[in-house]
Amino acid sequence: MRPLVALVLVLPLLACEKNGRTGFRDPIAGGPSDVPAPAPMLHTIEYRVTGTATRATIAFGSSQQGTTFLTTDLPWTASFTTSRSSVFVYLKATAMFDGRMSGGIFVDGTLFREGMTDTSVDASPVDISGTVDFTGLAVTAGDVR
Repeated sequence: MRPLVALVLVLPLLACEKNGRTGFRDPIAGGPSDVPAPAPMLHTIEYRVTGTATRATIAFGSSQQGTTFLTTDLPWTASFTTSRSSVFVYLKATAMFDGRMSGGIFVDGTLFREGMTDTSVDASPVDISGTVDFTGLAVTAGDVR
């Protein structure tokens, strides 16, 4: 009877052998694992400025990238990717000549914030901002003019 008891106790240990290791793995204690860690989720932030105004001075950026200033012809776009859990983004565009102009910030292809201006009526820039929280894809109120 004793050889049978010994066999019953040894068989489960033999069944757990893999790559020269024996014994049970305790996933809570952080033992060896064949499951790779998940890759961080990447999100794309895109800035767009379009309109009948042909040229604009633009300031755009984020809490991750800092601020970039440029003067360019319209339409204009720029983008970056992030794996952060939240990011503050902003865009300010001032038309250099009369015309309509609109600007938008897109998150993973979906409009996050937008603004419009008509410089023949009002010289106000397009000025938009907000914080994107990717943990629940929640957004906080930002400035929209």
